[in-house]
Formats: sequence, structure tokens, C-alpha cells
Amino acid sequence: MNKPLLVAAIFLLVGFGPARGESWSVPGMLPEERPRVLYGPGEEGSIRDRLVREPYASIYLKVVQLADRSYDLDDHETSPEQIKANIAQAAAFVYAMNRSAQKPDDQVVIEPFGSPSDRRVYGDRAVELLTNMVTSCRIVDYESTQQDIHCAQELTLYATAYDILAGSDYPLENAQAIEDRLATFTADFFYKWTDAYWITINRSANQNHGSKTSAAIGLAAIVLNGYQRTFGDELDDFRNPRAWIDFGLRLSDILFLDALVSVDGAYCEGPVYYNYAAINLIPFFWAWHRYTRGADWEVDGNIFYDPWTHPRLARTHDWLLSILMPDGTFPPFDDCTPGGSHFWGVFSQLPGGATYRWAWERGVRPYYTSGSVDQSILTLVAFDDSVLPVAPSIGPSIFSPQAGHAIFRSGWEADDTYLIMMAENGIAAGYAFRFDGEPLEGSAGHEHSDPGATHLMSHGEVLLLDSGYLGWENHDKVRWPKNHNILLVDGKGPQITQLSIPPFTIVDGGIVIEDLSREGGYVPGEDCQSTLSQGFATDFFEHARVQAQYFSKVPSTSWTRRMTFVDKQYFIQADTVTVEDAQAHQLELLNHLNGGGTSGGQFEQTEKGAIVTRPAASLIVQVALAGGDVSFSVSQDVHDAWHWREETHAVLHAETEGNQVAFITVYYPLANAQAAPIIETVSEGGNLAALKITRSGRVELAAVATPGAGSLTADSLSFEGSFALAGSNGIDPADVLTVADGISVSSGSRSVQLEQPGTITVRWEPDKLSGYYAGQANRVTLSDVAGYGAGSGFCAIEITDGGLVLDMIGSGPFEVSFTGPQANHVPMASIDMPTEGETSRAYIVDAGASCDLDGDQLSYSWIIKDKPVRSQVEFEEPTAEKTIFTPDWPGHYRIGLTVSDGQATSLETSALIWVELGEPLLDGGLDGGQDAGQQNPTSGGGCACKNELPDRRAGLGWLFLIVLLAVGRFWTTRR
Repeated sequence: MNKPLLVAAIFLLVGFGPARGESWSVPGMLPEERPRVLYGPGEEGSIRDRLVREPYASIYLKVVQLADRSYDLDDHETSPEQIKANIAQAAAFVYAMNRSAQKPDDQVVIEPFGSPSDRRVYGDRAVELLTNMVTSCRIVDYESTQQDIHCAQELTLYATAYDILAGSDYPLENAQAIEDRLATFTADFFYKWTDAYWITINRSANQNHGSKTSAAIGLAAIVLNGYQRTFGDELDDFRNPRAWIDFGLRLSDILFLDALVSVDGAYCEGPVYYNYAAINLIPFFWAWHRYTRGADWEVDGNIFYDPWTHPRLARTHDWLLSILMPDGTFPPFDDCTPGGSHFWGVFSQLPGGATYRWAWERGVRPYYTSGSVDQSILTLVAFDDSVLPVAPSIGPSIFSPQAGHAIFRSGWEADDTYLIMMAENGIAAGYAFRFDGEPLEGSAGHEHSDPGATHLMSHGEVLLLDSGYLGWENHDKVRWPKNHNILLVDGKGPQITQLSIPPFTIVDGGIVIEDLSREGGYVPGEDCQSTLSQGFATDFFEHARVQAQYFSKVPSTSWTRRMTFVDKQYFIQADTVTVEDAQAHQLELLNHLNGGGTSGGQFEQTEKGAIVTRPAASLIVQVALAGGDVSFSVSQDVHDAWHWREETHAVLHAETEGNQVAFITVYYPLANAQAAPIIETVSEGGNLAALKITRSGRVELAAVATPGAGSLTADSLSFEGSFALAGSNGIDPADVLTVADGISVSSGSRSVQLEQPGTITVRWEPDKLSGYYAGQANRVTLSDVAGYGAGSGFCAIEITDGGLVLDMIGSGPFEVSFTGPQANHVPMASIDMPTEGETSRAYIVDAGASCDLDGDQLSYSWIIKDKPVRSQVEFEEPTAEKTIFTPDWPGHYRIGLTVSDGQATSLETSALIWVELGEPLLDGGLDGGQDAGQQNPTSGGGCACKNELPDRRAGLGWLFLIVLLAVGRFWTTRR
């Protein structure tokens, strides 16, 4: 490799390192005594007092057992060093607590050490490990830059261990030597990450690597605040706690609280990699909060708020709660190992802490505190057992458009039925953005090719599989379209979003760029994005619609998947596919089932589907097709059964040829003692496919149509739309009617007619009808209505010979009572506003379509429910019918509205607008005015070092480096 060219490239693209700095402080900072990170001076007693009761006692026993582990002091390889760092932290804490822990029987016994020498053993262990810790990050060349995550973990643990021990009564005679080692390790890490190898690190900086690194360096800045020593070496300018805290807080805030988390709180790398990043981030956030008393921090005119109490952190935890499976673990989408859990106990003191404790104590991994950076000690300090557990009040089914999930649940208990349908887009799909609206490259490295994919668990058994994650070395076995429950076109699916920079290897000093033509090559695009464009739940019917498009590897293909949860019992999946050319293509619907192979479940293929049987439950799958002839085949694929344990399972393929088809699939989970339903294919092959499900006195007839098929009839069901369902107690007339993206549905004497296409479900009861309408303003006619006494959810009503006519102003639940007139109707709120905009422009939001059935005069209340974290925007007139807001920061804004007639207040409605960076504000907002309260998203800032947050210009820099290296290789060879 030509070193002069390499040095020149780094100089041009990175710049000089940071200048030497000084101590840092903020108003309200705790005194300089130690400990600083986990707890403060004098707090040891209150922590000791709680160790004698559960769950503290069992967690502390785990800490003592970790502190007692053996180690090889001279082995500094990655895994042994990380274990030693965990031991150092545990040993320091055990010394500080002055408590032993044993479990002679089933009872954990916590008591003071029998002698000072017994206690001293743990302090000596911590000192021995700290005085022999590594002082150089394991990054030694361009191929080893991935070691940054391990350096981050070791630094967090060693720094915390030193802080605990220095704050105890241990006679720490070599404190300066330990601080020197910690400072040199931090400086070496900081130098390599921000300067020497930054160009290569840019490939992964904008994900968990950057988050973990910044958090570790930020925590070291707290532990070593006040450190000032020079050694006359190249790292002197990087031994700078002030630069560390700027870097740590700024980058962890930008990546974690801004760029990588969607409006709905979804972390773009998935739940397991959120947890992996959080084992560094959360100790840093906690340390910042307690050391500075929750102060804000300014870097180059940008204000960074206390991350521990930041609403985006709470929103991410709410997202984690929303996706939890019945067994308390994470669903294995994206690079996610099955069985993943979170250390919920740390967050009990935050708003929502009661629900976090509920999540922590349940499922297959209760009281989880593990991780590469063990969270047991932080849990002992932060957990508050006076906060009693409370089950979530949301859901149980939850639809999150920006998080990209439709989650169907029958309840929150361990044996309930659960299905997640993926609809990731934008940030959640790896399209992360800086807070100035510019894209962050390389943030989708852990994405899977899975738009619309599903994963089903019921009665304690996983029945319909997502492939999971087999570890980074083997993730190419499970991340492609064929590994998920989605649609393939000519054997191919959507292309994975990852890096805009081609991956490469260095062979004998030369650059070898990987072949991008292979399936799912690393090129950004829209393929892997999907949209949850509809989602609602009633107490009898739940429905969601996901839309996706493929176009990189196959002819442009539009695909809509509708999932319906009927009576919280079973699922009907309707897939409508259009390939936009005149040729016939092989269209293939995949069902990965947790049976067959080595999965431990039984798999049986049937004439129209399959049955999977596991120890506690079974799943019946039946498929029908509209638009062609369907054939079935079975193959095997691999999946992760538990933390990279590879197993095999059966895949049911439903295949046809065509370019415009529709599949309908029933997934019916059963506890093994339950009677099976009768599922019949009523229609198949033409423009209509229909299945009839008979169960426990109920009959549902469900049908799907090919696009533009017009009016269709199957058995007693007639409809015009994409999907329809009629349900009854076995006799006419139907008591439930549903049509999706259609204008009519009928069965027997009952019918629903829409003036414009929409989605509606209606249930008739003896004294009322109720339902949900999803779509734009519409006029709906309902037949077989026995009068009108009261109602809600619509703006006008008319009784005609044809039935009852309701004027809907938008999506929402509705109800019509046949008796008992209502003295006052609850008004409805409606928002008219753009969905896209630019900063600095004024936008009108209009509530004029809001209505009241009684004609009462309305009052209005506007609120900005969500906005970019640095936005200060407010409404000009928050109580006017029309008001103006001028967004001051790029990102999503969610606008909320309620209206009141003086007696009743409407349900809150909301709308979302995506704002891109426009012209700077004249008053200095985005143009970086002199007011300290104004934040400037276009400023560099962060620390004295350069390029602490790689942006898309780094892609050009990286390609420039490739060229330079290639030229250097050529020049060296010629010489």
C-alpha cells in the first residue's frame, strides 16, 4: 500500500485532530467527589439496604458470581478482555457494597463479609484488572475497524469499575496510573475512530457502532473529567475529556435520539440491535443525568437535551413494549435473534416505569439484566421496587405507520395469539437522516428483505416463522426474500437496502469491490420499503393493509397485503399482485412454518395447504387463488431457533403464473385440545378466490378479487372491492359485513354501499350497529336498520327507503343506536393540511370539516404532538378554526386536534407532515442566528475533532480513497 497517498487522503478528508482541552462543567453539576457514574458519595448505604430483598438479592448474587470468575491477566484478545472488564466492574461493586452473597438452598443470603480481608479480595481483583487493562483499541488496520464495538464495551466497563472503586474506601494508591491507562485507552480509541481510520469506519458509523462508541467515550469523559496529563506522544491532543463529552453527547444524541429512531419510536436496526446499542448508551445516559442533574449541553450552537429524560427514549421503550411477543421476547425481524429481551428494570423510575416493570417480570426471561456490558449493577442502583407492575393500557392490537408494524393481539397474556406484519419504511427501514434532513449512509446494515413479512405465535408456540438472525458471519443465510413470508416474482423479491458505498475487501494491499449483481446487492432503493396504509381494530374485527413495490430485480410489481384478525381467533390474509408488463411471471407465495426438518414440530401437507403441530398448539394453513391455477410444493429453509442455533423447517410454496393475481390464505391457530374448524374453498381460479370457515356455530365467508374485477359473487357474498367478508351465526342474514378498498358488500338482506371507494366493517346487533370506516370523506348507506335513536362517528344522518345514510368525514369508529335518543351528540374533529413541506414556509391547518350532529357551534384546540427534538415551533392561534404553523426543523410533525360543542369534546384526531430543509429563516432559526436558543442544523460542531458524524459526503470521500489506494497499489506494483 502506498502510505504517502494514504496519509494524503486522510489529511484531505479528515483534517487535523483535536486541540488539547480542559475540564468541563455545567450548572448544577454534582461535586467532583467520586463515584460519579452509577451513584454518588454516601448513597452506598441505601443500595446495600435493598440487597437483602428480591429481586435485588438474586441480581446481586449474579454480580458476586461474575466477580468470582477466573481470568487470564495476560490474554487481551477480544472475548477474554471483555470478560475481564465485566469482572472488574463487578469486583469493584462488590467491594463497595461490602456484602457477600450465597445461595445454599433456594434462598439467597446477603450478609457483610466475615473479615476485611475477605472483602479486600474484590478490591484487589478490580485493581489488578485495571492496572493491566488494554491501553490501545484493537483497531490496527482497515480490516479491523469493526473492533470499535468491543473497545466501546471494554471502555464502559473499565471506566465504571474505576469510578466505583475510587469512590469507595479502598486504599487506591495507584489511582493516577489507572487514570493514565484509561485516558490513553480513550485517547487511542478517539483518535482511531475520529481521525486515523474514520473513512473506513464511516461504513458502519451511523448505526450501533457509532452509538456504542460515542456513549463509551462520553462516559469516560465523565469518569475522567478533570484529567490533564501530557506524555509527549501523538495521543496528547486526544487526551481531552472536554472533546470526549462533546463527541459523546452529540453523536449519541444525533444517532440514537434523532437519526435512527422513527416518529413512532422504532429503532431502525431492530429490537435486538437496539438492546445491543443500549448496553452502552443507557449507562452513559444515566451517568450524564445523575452527574449533571439532567443539564442540557451546547455544542457549536446546538443544544443537546438530557438524554435520560428525553421523550424519544420513552417513545422507543413504548415501541419495544408494543412489539413484545406473548412470551415477553422480541419478534425476530431484521437481524434479531429469537428470545431477545431488554433490561427493563433500569427504567422503573421513568414515566411508564410501572409498565416497564411488568414487561421485566414476565415471560421466559424474567428479570433479565445481561448483555456484553452486564446491566446487573445499573439495575441494582436504578430499579425502584416501590413502583408496582401494571399491564399496558394500549392495544392490545397496535398499528404504527412510522414504526412500520401492524401488531395483532388477542391480549397481553402468555398464551394469547400474536401476529406481527412488517411495513417498515423511512427510518425504520434503514433510511436514516441527520437532523439537518440529509441522509445517513450505512444505517441499514441489519435490514432484511422482508416488506409485508409475518410472524405468528399462539398458545405459547411460534407457528409461522420469521427467519431470525444467525449472527453476522451467517446472516446471509436468512436475510433474503426467500427466507421470509412474502411474495416472490420469478424467484426473486425486493432488493435489500444497505450501503450506497460498494462493499470491498483488501487483498494483498489491493481493493477488491464485491459483485453488485448478485441477488439483493448493496444498492439503496425503494424495494425494501413498505407502507402501513391502513390499520384499525374493533372488538370483533381487526384489519391492516400493507403496500409494497418491487422494481430492481424484477419487472415493476405492486403488492398489497391485507391482514384480518377475526374475533381474536384466526387470521385471513389477502394478497393482491400486479406485475406491470404483459408477460406471465411465476408468482410464489411463501409460508415458513415451524414444523418439519429439525424444528421439533410436525409438518403435514394438505391438498390446499398444510398443518403444523407443535407440543402446545397447531396451525392450519389453507390457500386459494384468483387469476390463475395454483400448485403447491414444499422445501426446507433454515432459521435461528435460539441465539444463533441453526435449525431447519418446512416452507410451503403456493405458485402460479400470471401478472395479475390474488391469493387468500387462512391461518387458524389452535390449542391442541381445541376442535378444528372446517375450511372450504368456495371459489378459485377466475377473478375471485373465496374460503368458507365454519367454527363453533360461526360461519365466515371471505373473498379476494383480482384488481379491477368489478362486481363478484361467492356463495351468499356479493361485493365490489378488493376483499370482503360476511359473518353470521350460521343463518341469514349476516351480522358482520366488511369490504376493503371497495364500494359495496351484501349478504342476504343486509348490505353496505359506499359512494367512493373505502374500507368499512359493520356489525348488526339487536339494538344497534357499530363498526369502523377507513378512508376519505364518504357517504355510506346501510340497509336493514331498525330506526335511529342516537349515534356517533359521523356528521349527518338521513333515513331513506333504502336504509340509513351516514356522512363520514374521515376514518374512525361509528355507532348507531336504534332506540333511546341522545340528548347531545359528541362532535367529530377533522384536519385538512399538507402531508409534505419545507422549513421556513407557513402552512395552514384547517379544522373546517369538523362537525356536530346537533349543529352546535364548535371550539378548537390544536396541539403539536410530535416534532423534531430541536424544534421550537408552536401554532400562531391554537384555538382558531384555521391556524398557521411554520416548521423550523426538518423531520416529522404530528398535528393533533380536538373540538368541543361546549358539552362534549371529540376524540383527538391527528395528521402527519414530513418537512424537508428549505430556505433559512430570516430571524436566524435555521440560518444559525446569534441567539443561543436557536439551533443550527447545518453547523458542524460536536467537538474539536473533525467529522464526528459522517454524512453523505463521506461516500464521495470513501470512493476517493478507493481510487487513491488503487493508484497507490498500481504505483507500488510498477515500482
